[in-house]
Amino acid sequence: FITGTPVAVSSVSVSPAESSISAGLTMNLQATVVTTGFANKGVQFSIDEAPGQSEENPVTINPLTGELHIPSDYTATDTEDPNPIVVRATSIYDDEKYNTATITVL
Repeated sequence: FITGTPVAVSSVSVSPAESSISAGLTMNLQATVVTTGFANKGVQFSIDEAPGQSEENPVTINPLTGELHIPSDYTATDTEDPNPIVVRATSIYDDEKYNTATITVL
C-alpha cells in the first residue's frame, strides 16, 4: 500500500470501438479502465442510442457483462447514411469517465 497515491480513473475504452452485426445476433463488448491507486475498474454498460429498435422488442445489453443483443426485428441502418447503435461503458468509480462503441446493424 502506497500512501499519497491519488485514487482516480484515468480513462475508459470499449472494444470493439466499431463493429457491425446482423439483426437477431448477440455480441460481447469489453471495457478497459485505467486507474491510479486502488480505484474500482468496474464499468456499467448501457445503450445511448438505438434508432432502429421497436418499443416492443428493444435492443438490450447486460450492464455488467457487456453482452449486446440485437432483436431479429431491428431495422437495419441505411448503408448510405448509417445510424448506428451507440453503447456506453461508464466507470463505476467515476461516472464522468466513459467511452462509447458504435455498432452498425447490417
